[in-house]
Amino acid sequence: MIKYGGPIQVVIKYLVLLNKNNKKILEIGPGVTPFPIATHFIDHSITGPNVVNLDICNEKLPFSDNEFDFVYARHVLEDVQNPIAAFKELVRVGKKGYIETPSVIAEVTRHIDGSSPPWRGYIHHRYLFWNVENELVCIPKYPFIEFIDIPDVTKLLLDPFNWNHYYQWDCQSQASAKELKHDIDYNISVNYKHIICQAVLAAQKTSQEFKNKVIEGGKNRRD
Repeated sequence: MIKYGGPIQVVIKYLVLLNKNNKKILEIGPGVTPFPIATHFIDHSITGPNVVNLDICNEKLPFSDNEFDFVYARHVLEDVQNPIAAFKELVRVGKKGYIETPSVIAEVTRHIDGSSPPWRGYIHHRYLFWNVENELVCIPKYPFIEFIDIPDVTKLLLDPFNWNHYYQWDCQSQASAKELKHDIDYNISVNYKHIICQAVLAAQKTSQEFKNKVIEGGKNRRD
């Protein structure tokens, strides 16, 4: 299986062209593949100009409301302890934004996390994400996921777009996220499998809708 762990270049080009006229762009967790037109960064380890070192799990972003024209966060929220709090901070400081996380499709597939044992998805991730009517929804990735019967969706990963989940907001008032809570929204022994299976379907729908948007955007720029 070809693995698509890095940024999809057509997505990067799409986002760069959408935001090429923005003056202040914040990236959360740039790692080794920073967003090409980011002007400011949040990271817990790297240093440099316009880099703020903090832990987004426990600290608020040291910026004013609406300070940035665009906020970019790729493969960050699935690792943090409180993704909803982090999400609210991203929306608070960014007039527009883009969040990318691993797809539920990848997270339920075995043999994709480097040379690790055949666990589902990436063993170090804390949360799974998908969209429900333009709302970002997450659920803890419990170890229980290793033992439930989930249909094999490996073939879906032949499409690079199905490796990720994509969430954009163009208006702060429309950005919304929630975490499903055990014993409030579901019972882990009764509903967890059903939720994950529904999330896989939702993830495929979202990835293909975003893929079509990116392709259409490319066509419009050439016309």
